[in-house]
Amino acid sequence: MMSSIEEVAKIIDLIIAPVVMITTCAIVVNGLMLRYGFPWQSPTYR
Repeated sequence: MMSSIEEVAKIIDLIIAPVVMITTCAIVVNGLMLRYGFPWQSPTYR
């Protein structure tokens, strides 16, 4: 019984870890875009 619980925990970690990483990166990039903006968002960009 204990081994199956550990296997499920490993699978959950494999699924959640990348999702957390991607979500964190998305939030950071979104914050940078709001703070600084990128050339294609700037009205002065030609």
